[in-house]
Amino acid sequence: MSNYSRIDKRLGLRTVFRLITIFLLMLVITASSALAAVEITPAEVILNVDYGDLKDEDQTVIRRTFDIPVRNTETMAVVVSASITGLPSRYNAPTINTATIQPGETRTITVAIDIPQQQSSGRRQIGVIEVKNANTNALYDTALLIQDTKKMLAIDEISVEYEDLDGETERETFNGEDPKLGLDESIRPGSPVTISFKDIENLFDQDYDEDSSDIEDITLTIEADDEDLFKGNFEEEYDLGALGAEDSQDFEVSFIVDEEADEGAYVLTIELVGEDGEGAKHAFKTELTLELDRNKDDIRITKWEILPENPTSCDKKVIFNTEIKNVGTRSQNDVSIQLYSPSLEILQNIPDLKLNRFSKDDHSYSRSFSIDFSSKEIAAGRHDVEFNVFLDGDQVDHQRKTLAVGDCPKDQTNVPASEEQKKSGEELESEDKLETSAGRAAEDAKARRIEADKTTISSSKIVSIVEDPYTNEDVLLSLIIISLILLLAVIAIFTVIIIKTKSEVPKK
Repeated sequence: MSNYSRIDKRLGLRTVFRLITIFLLMLVITASSALAAVEITPAEVILNVDYGDLKDEDQTVIRRTFDIPVRNTETMAVVVSASITGLPSRYNAPTINTATIQPGETRTITVAIDIPQQQSSGRRQIGVIEVKNANTNALYDTALLIQDTKKMLAIDEISVEYEDLDGETERETFNGEDPKLGLDESIRPGSPVTISFKDIENLFDQDYDEDSSDIEDITLTIEADDEDLFKGNFEEEYDLGALGAEDSQDFEVSFIVDEEADEGAYVLTIELVGEDGEGAKHAFKTELTLELDRNKDDIRITKWEILPENPTSCDKKVIFNTEIKNVGTRSQNDVSIQLYSPSLEILQNIPDLKLNRFSKDDHSYSRSFSIDFSSKEIAAGRHDVEFNVFLDGDQVDHQRKTLAVGDCPKDQTNVPASEEQKKSGEELESEDKLETSAGRAAEDAKARRIEADKTTISSSKIVSIVEDPYTNEDVLLSLIIISLILLLAVIAIFTVIIIKTKSEVPKK
């Protein structure tokens, strides 16, 4: 019997404990339900802030008021208060507002806050809104206070200039606030694209403090999701310097679409960022989508250069480097190229070229033309040179360059001289005159020797002899020879005279 009574007592204690626990839980649930009967309708309250409202040099804050919607789902009226906690330094919410809310009613509680120039553009949490029972200070509900700061660095207009599949130039203009941009037409490979940014502007009021309103370190960044879009190296970041309040500037970026780029969509992420005088950053971001497509028949000039860039009319080797590519989706069997310039007497044709379609090997052709200008009577000046590409007899691409051809440099006589043998200007002038007369005498002497020896010389060799300049040693040698010849002639004449005179004297 004693064992059964012990068991009954234990069961009784457990039952009592369970009943007490259930009662306490019900009290907690009831209290929670009562407290939760008053609630802030949105989970977040957005506070819109425009630093452009700072319009005086001595102004340090902007006063903003906003409404907090509060709903009472209880069966009795409640008196509530609203406050903001966790605000950053220099922010201030001067008063705590209260309101009486009837059962089932939603009321707005208006709260004022002083906002300094402190946050970067965009949304970020600056505090927590608390709604409490005004009598007991019991917390009813909370919501996040989000400051949405207007960017003070803006772009008024973005335009894109490009070539469509037919090679026609297109230009599309977008609002600078658009987060996503797309073109109406596809771009073609190997074509230029120019993105223009009009009126990049500092939106601060010019009457506001200059040190706080200047925006510095402005950078423009353009990043592609696939860098194969660009031909060559593309610069992604550009330094635009600084802008004072209400100042603006324009800027543009250009690039060439690579001929080898794959078809499809390419997304350019464009971001403009600057920092104001209080250290807050202001950023604009958008995305530009480019659709790249290919034609069936598309032969393109991809290289066309002249070396040297400024030749002379006596250059023996002027190189014209060319390259074409089939960037279309169909192989071609009747391609020809032509290098043409009437004034330079150039006409070079390369017919019957075969180029595979873009996706295969051997879809390009390179050719270098070497032209001897010295063999032609080319006048110095500007000459047009054309490089033409034909497909099935029709011209499909064409480029023209204007080549500036210079005069041949004049031959100059080299006079070797050491530091100890430098001569004055008058001595050099007299030497030039002496060389001229002596050179003529030397030429006459050489001509006489050639005629006396009856040596047959070809015209090309004669030209070579005449064109070669004489050195000082040749001139001196010629003068010595001429002097010796004259001296021998005088001696011979005197000798003949003496002999003749002696022969005429009668013998005694």
